[in-house]
Amino acid sequence: MGPIAQQAVYLKPASYLKIAELLKRQSQEILFVSDVVAELDAAAAAGFQTILCVRPGNPPQPGADLHATARTFDELPAARFERR
Repeated sequence: MGPIAQQAVYLKPASYLKIAELLKRQSQEILFVSDVVAELDAAAAAGFQTILCVRPGNPPQPGADLHATARTFDELPAARFERR
């Protein structure tokens, strides 16, 4: 997937709008999963669907209650991955 798959922290909605543009998708079509609430907040502000990945050993995240959570990929809603 190139440069946007590199490990980085994106905290501005504009970053996520650029990702949607590169993927040639509308923001609301994209599910963004992260273990960093600040990233999820920025992605949600750009219109992305968001899920907080709760991983063993991660510190508690302030604002975690504002996002859906998942501990495994099995917990992600299957419908969000359907191709159109």
